[in-house]
Amino acid sequence: MKSKKVKDKKAMNQKKYNTAKYWLKSYLPFYLFTLLFFSSCVAHKVPQTAQAFIEKYFPDATIVLTEKEEDGEEGYSVWLNDGTKIDFDLSNEWKRVNRKRTGVPEMLIPSAIQQYLKTNYPDEAVFKISRKTYGYKITLSNDHDLKFTPQGKLIELDE
Repeated sequence: MKSKKVKDKKAMNQKKYNTAKYWLKSYLPFYLFTLLFFSSCVAHKVPQTAQAFIEKYFPDATIVLTEKEEDGEEGYSVWLNDGTKIDFDLSNEWKRVNRKRTGVPEMLIPSAIQQYLKTNYPDEAVFKISRKTYGYKITLSNDHDLKFTPQGKLIELDE
């Protein structure tokens, strides 16, 4: 009886292996082609203004996906191959940059805010910057949120 269970188990494992092998041979090339094709097509739909912004602040990154905002906000999102997500409004101006791996590029942060952060949070990276009606919202690597006026004056600190 035990040997039949072992044979059945081996047969099942062989069947699973053959199914996976079949899937890899049959469908994987199609999925890879589709992914590459659509990611390259989508990248060309990014307006020139947004492309220039990405080339200036993220010169080593490439666009892998774009998506129209569906959360009630108007605009679109762009994902880069380094994990960065950038939200643009309908005027192609950036609204939000989210970059958790290496932090938001310093030259994107207004100089008065940079100075405040260097003085008060010298060891923290800026993971997210958002343009708001009141100015800017900054999220640091320690999960603190700071709100600034357009001139860089601190309005609120959420720890």
